[in-house]
Amino acid sequence: LVRELAVRSQVLVENFKPGGLAQYGLAHADLEQINPSLVYCSISGYGQQGPYRERPGYDTVIQAMSGLMSITGPPEGPPYKVGVAISDVLTGLYAATSILAALRHAEQTGRGQWLDLALLDCQLASLVNVAGNYLAGGRPSGRHGNQHANIVPYQPFEASDGAFMLAVGNDRQFGRLCRLLGHPEWADDERFRENSARVANREALVALLEPAFREGTRQHWVERLLEAGIPAGPIRGVDEALEDEHVAARGLLRELGGSRTVGPAPGFSETPPCVQLPPPGLGEHTREVLRDVLGLGEAEVDRLVESEVVARPSRP
Repeated sequence: LVRELAVRSQVLVENFKPGGLAQYGLAHADLEQINPSLVYCSISGYGQQGPYRERPGYDTVIQAMSGLMSITGPPEGPPYKVGVAISDVLTGLYAATSILAALRHAEQTGRGQWLDLALLDCQLASLVNVAGNYLAGGRPSGRHGNQHANIVPYQPFEASDGAFMLAVGNDRQFGRLCRLLGHPEWADDERFRENSARVANREALVALLEPAFREGTRQHWVERLLEAGIPAGPIRGVDEALEDEHVAARGLLRELGGSRTVGPAPGFSETPPCVQLPPPGLGEHTREVLRDVLGLGEAEVDRLVESEVVARPSRP
């Protein structure tokens, strides 16, 4: 059945351990022979080659092995994982964009290809400036908590009634911040005049900023910072974020079957995405696929379900 579907398909995505599908005659080399234009995407923990290829890939282990945990958390505390399965998410996004590129190649040449996506590879590529700092300077990055390794001030601050995030991205913004706080002389201080100096004198600058921000409310500072063209925003819970008026204006939350869901996130001018169906249950669309794509009769589909060749639907 899988081979018959592969003949009629443009893309196959699998996340077996490397070599796991070969025993069924469903490896890339097998399916390429019956559909040369097939884009075959393999997702695994460590990739199709290398000494770790046989290891099972789980997000939290990848976060540990990639170095992500070593840069996440307070400077004096233990390493932390990210609050969502970020290595899985990033690999899925890499896979989606890679598939789209491979489909363009297949359209132009008639030839598909084998995509080898590893969670470890994708997470390492996503270390961006942290990886660049090591590769350029030779020193591994430590943990900076909620501070930025290369930009200061770029961190949360406590107001009188809660915390907000401040992101001063350049020297001009820093000058505006100093004037807003009533201390224009800080922008002329050689310890803080340029970002590189502020990084070197991070503790001294933060010690000046913290008491100043405690003098007003979170809303007060966010509004005044934004008016001055300085990026800032309140630190909120997930519930607050999802119920935000801007999120509603963007149409990011969709109603479906009496429940709400997030997304799709991208906006398309000509083909706006929509949510038409809820996430399917196990085997919910098996009968439809076998009937409409492969042309099997109802009796044959019933036989496949009863013999457990395909999954019995988990819900009607």
